[in-house]
Amino acid sequence: MKLFEHPDFEQANRTPCDTRTLTRAARDLVFKQPSFALHCGFTALKWLVEGYGYDITSADVWEAYRRTMEAAGILGEVENTQKAIRDLVAGETFGGRFVTGVLRRELGL
Repeated sequence: MKLFEHPDFEQANRTPCDTRTLTRAARDLVFKQPSFALHCGFTALKWLVEGYGYDITSADVWEAYRRTMEAAGILGEVENTQKAIRDLVAGETFGGRFVTGVLRRELGL
């Protein structure tokens, strides 16, 4: 199974989900189920990049990113995760590339 493929996330990746709920799940499960937390955080970032979420702020983007990277650190997947996030934001076209702008320095863009 690839790093960002998980059977429990098939529907979550097909249909927009509440990004804050996904980020909270990543936060709450990072130490108990880091793989699941990684998927939650990455899926939150995916939907943020695609323009979903209500009244999204830079704090929402940072929290999703931070929780994703925290899980990646536990799993020893920091480099792969950062690359996947860079690839994800490279395709951002919504909202003046808001997520990209928030994470630009952190991702070395």
